[in-house]
Amino acid sequence: MTMMTMMPTLTQAALPATWFDGRSSRRHAVQIWPDGDRLVLAPTDEQPATPPRRYALSALRLGPDWPGCERPLDLPDGGRLWLPRDSAARLVPALPAEPPGLGERLSGRWRHVLACLCCLIALLVWLDRQGVGLAAQALLKVLPRSVDIKLGELVGKEVSEMFQASTQPMARQQRLKARFTEAAARVAPDLIVRLDFMRSRHEAMNFNAFALPHGGVVVLDGMAERLSDDELMAVLGHELGHVVHRHGMQGILRNLGLLSVAGVVLGDFSSVAASQVATVQTLRYSRDAERQADAYARRFIAELGLPPQTLAAVWLKFRANPLVASMEAAQPAWLSTHPSTDERLNTDKGR
Repeated sequence: MTMMTMMPTLTQAALPATWFDGRSSRRHAVQIWPDGDRLVLAPTDEQPATPPRRYALSALRLGPDWPGCERPLDLPDGGRLWLPRDSAARLVPALPAEPPGLGERLSGRWRHVLACLCCLIALLVWLDRQGVGLAAQALLKVLPRSVDIKLGELVGKEVSEMFQASTQPMARQQRLKARFTEAAARVAPDLIVRLDFMRSRHEAMNFNAFALPHGGVVVLDGMAERLSDDELMAVLGHELGHVVHRHGMQGILRNLGLLSVAGVVLGDFSSVAASQVATVQTLRYSRDAERQADAYARRFIAELGLPPQTLAAVWLKFRANPLVASMEAAQPAWLSTHPSTDERLNTDKGR
């Protein structure tokens, strides 16, 4: 058969399309046209020209018709054609009639699209609030503590670069370190803890303390200057609670879990997930985790023989801090990662 007989007749105008052969990622410009019960595919970008391919029309599967998009046509040999909308419209009459799929039917009506979007948002909210958290708790039970230690060491290196040396008197630092280490050994003998005092380069951020997954606790000078030794011990008990309950690792698993879900729904989030590991920003806890750490702090100060009102005194100083007050005023309680200071104060005032 000569090439002349392979070309479409005047009544069978060739249609432009893009072809992927299913074996490589290379795209080929092709022309296609129906010829009886066959579809002819002729590449136009290859030298020398390759013979046209023929496919039974009954073996072809036309993909969904999404508004504004090229339409896929699956070939029986694993290849795929992408048809411009005009080409698809002209080819459809020659193909076997197939009922539209569920996705195609739903996308044809804006009410259905809106309903699907609401369901997707509801699913993501549930995963963020409960689903991913439940999965993280289950995974945490089989994840060894050695992972926490390795991560804590990585984050510790970042912390040392972010903050400056403390200006607190060395005698007070040593006194509090010895007191904290001795108390932690009684309530959490399986942990190796470390207390460090540091100063933030930004004065407004100095009223803070945080725990690292491997047992390191950092107190910034702004908090050390405003709290007494006993009040600092209450704060250290709270931070130790985060370590004991592995809230840092749980938060990371939650973040990565939600990113994985978002990746499935919205695209490739692997690079975003990678950036979440081993950074201080991942050490964010939920309100429930904060309440659990507060409860641990109450046990900790009881072990030290401190009065229960010690923690309430801490919350009073939190409420008096301008930065804490401004952040609570600017952010709704349901968006905050911490319980409100008033809630904490009311909990500990009656003790």
